[in-house]
Amino acid sequence: MTTKNVLRTIIARSIGPAMLFFLALTSVSCKSKYCHGDQCDCGNQPSCDVDCGKTDGCNIDCASVNTCNGVCDNDCSLSCNDMTQCTADCLNGCWIDCSRTSACDAVCGNDCELLCNNTSSCEAAVGDGSFVSCLQFGTCSISCKGTCTVDCPQGGCNVDCAPGTSPVQCGNGQVVCGLACTG
Repeated sequence: MTTKNVLRTIIARSIGPAMLFFLALTSVSCKSKYCHGDQCDCGNQPSCDVDCGKTDGCNIDCASVNTCNGVCDNDCSLSCNDMTQCTADCLNGCWIDCSRTSACDAVCGNDCELLCNNTSSCEAAVGDGSFVSCLQFGTCSISCKGTCTVDCPQGGCNVDCAPGTSPVQCGNGQVVCGLACTG
């Protein structure tokens, strides 16, 4: 049982079902007209600006638009598919998928995963413990603020590490910062 589920059980037993129902209705909400609870969908229009605010676990899905600007907190996901520009800004534990975009610009904290697939330009600043995969790209420029792994099988990724560490090119197509090569 996760910590979140344990807390829900404790709260449910101590405050009763009516109050728990009220808290459930008010605890998850994104600040966007595209959101319903923690799910935000935006597509088939010129642009989408989606801000999940302080909602942890928010899921943003943008498809077939010109631009998508997604902002979320922790443990969220942002999917940008078939567009010109995707901009993502999240805190920790995020999953960002930029596929078939002209440009992907991402900023995320620790333990993030970023996929840039079939993207003309992928630029990102990622925190400690993050993993980035650049596949079929024009340019891929990643700035690691701690330990990170950049999977770059076609080669040519530009990786900057935190001060005091240098990027290490591994034999398996990965570039690491602050870590040893594996496999």
